[in-house]
Amino acid sequence: MIQSGDVYSVDPIRKTAIRLVKKQAGMYGLPEFNFEADFDIQIASEPNLCYEVPNEYVVYVKHELRTESGTVHGSFRARKGAEISAIIFEKQYLHFDVSGETVSFDFDVAGLTGSTSTLSIHTLIEEPGLRIRLEHNHPGRKAGMYHDSVYPAIQIQAAHHYIMAMREIVRMLDIPAYLTENNLGYMYVLGFETNNEIHTDYPPHWHLIYRWANYVGSQAPHLYLGEDGATTHNKSYIDGIPYYSRTFGSDEWCKFVDCNGHDVCALCVQSAGGVLVTKPGGDVFRMSNFTDGKVTVFRNGVQIGEVTIANQVENGIYEMRWTRAAGADAPASYLQRIVYDPLIGVMLENEIVR
Repeated sequence: MIQSGDVYSVDPIRKTAIRLVKKQAGMYGLPEFNFEADFDIQIASEPNLCYEVPNEYVVYVKHELRTESGTVHGSFRARKGAEISAIIFEKQYLHFDVSGETVSFDFDVAGLTGSTSTLSIHTLIEEPGLRIRLEHNHPGRKAGMYHDSVYPAIQIQAAHHYIMAMREIVRMLDIPAYLTENNLGYMYVLGFETNNEIHTDYPPHWHLIYRWANYVGSQAPHLYLGEDGATTHNKSYIDGIPYYSRTFGSDEWCKFVDCNGHDVCALCVQSAGGVLVTKPGGDVFRMSNFTDGKVTVFRNGVQIGEVTIANQVENGIYEMRWTRAAGADAPASYLQRIVYDPLIGVMLENEIVR
């Protein structure tokens, strides 16, 4: 007899990742890991959840969900020449001790729920009605579907340009202010990651999400990228409602609606190249495909500015430049310089020069 638990099963086991960053990039071979706790804990049996890439080792542990103390002691024998510079667990740096060839460290899994965040390396920029997430990919960390494929450097660069060009567009349309004033959620613009075995995030794409205040029902377009970085099509999902999606054809408008069914804005991937965005009664903006190291923005067919991005992933320095076209009806030119932790993405400094 079928019971509710057969339909709404709850997995009491979590897979939690630990990253061990190498001082010197290279392939040295996986060390043998050991984990001890006063509850059941073991290394995930899936071969893709314990692996080496040039920049780091990654190991997932399987453990029961813990509400109280869940301290785990981990250790391994370092490979010759493969000294460790940092150990990262759920976006936190762990203290570790080195005794001879043995590296040891402790971490606590109490209170952890949902998917592990250890592999997330992004910077979050928040303002009323608008959130920007900048993923910091690196060829020395590529994993999952990207492990054996060509590193998508052009698509990564293109996605960053589209994210920041879209920020300018939604600001000029006053959409963030409208959403904030009416408590209708926020626009969420983000890219994709290339270093996660569980969240494969493939193929390359970027997102323009209208996130409702209550999350469920949020419209989440995934804007996929060709090998040249051009936005090719939009496959849209609904947050909180798995398995439902729709692919919008070229020149077909995807309309965002709020929780009351009212129109907020709309986007369209053009067959001629680029993405259109507008709102009810608003101007029509177009961003070009990523070409010659920049993205160009148009308002009602008139060029109004350009976006250029430089991201120094090794050093954690991100620079975005908006250049207004002469005489254009658009915000003044400015440079935004963000300094972030290159291993976990946390913002350290944020400076805007006009």
